[in-house]
Amino acid sequence: MLDPESKQSSSDDSLQHSSDDAAARIRPLVIDGVQYMEQVMPRFLDDLRRLCLIDSPSDDSAGLNLMAEQLVVLLQQVGMQTAIVEHPRGSAVVGTIEGRNRTAPTCLLIGHHDTVHPIGAAEERTKLEEGKFYSPGTVDMKAGLLQGVYALEILRQQNFQDFKKITFLSVPDEEISNRYSVGLIKQIAQERPLVLGLEGAKSIGTV
Repeated sequence: MLDPESKQSSSDDSLQHSSDDAAARIRPLVIDGVQYMEQVMPRFLDDLRRLCLIDSPSDDSAGLNLMAEQLVVLLQQVGMQTAIVEHPRGSAVVGTIEGRNRTAPTCLLIGHHDTVHPIGAAEERTKLEEGKFYSPGTVDMKAGLLQGVYALEILRQQNFQDFKKITFLSVPDEEISNRYSVGLIKQIAQERPLVLGLEGAKSIGTV
């Protein structure tokens, strides 16, 4: 009879081998993705500037809806099926793409396109200086949304389909307490997805 410690050791070894195999498969894709982003960085910055120049404070439905429209265009370009979820105070965006691995979990990329900055702030404060991009709402969180889009673009370039489904959700009301998109988030959460928040870290590593 095997003792429990032997069984546990065997299980741990199996998990370690599985993890090592996954890392070995993913590492070349990551390296390729980094190289791809280096090539397309000028386009990324152009897209980021366009998004950041849209003033989209939480109380401005026109700016929020324009952001939603721009996100839909970007998501469609990387092969996603898209929907704008309309609301009088501002629209949300949902994108989905199906993979080929039916046993894999669904993945949710989630973020928001409202900001805390007033109308006019973007035009005054957007600049590229010494290799750094500055604009209201960049870290919180238009750059993160765009990074999610470009990650999907990289997967498409690599013809990577080893996933079940990826959902992209951007809501227009994260910066306020009276959040009207909660029902939409709960609806999507019923699929019990793996969730990746797209908001970037600060320079010291905190979110």
